[in-house]
Amino acid sequence: MSHQFSGRRLRDIRGQRGLSREQLAVRAGMSMSAVARAEQGHTAPGVDRAAALAEALDVQIADLLDAKPGPAAGVP
Repeated sequence: MSHQFSGRRLRDIRGQRGLSREQLAVRAGMSMSAVARAEQGHTAPGVDRAAALAEALDVQIADLLDAKPGPAAGVP
């Protein structure tokens, strides 16, 4: 099973926290447009930015991922 960053989860959690994109961007040390692109699925943030987003939202990075079925580890 592989995991991919989920813009939908980012948007949902941000909404649950009552934060605007701008507020999240400031907390995460990112631009508002970077947050918007991530939420819309146009780009997936790298590990450092995903960690900053998770910290700003007080969640684990895993909470921002969607599990996708895929080949098992070590299987070609």
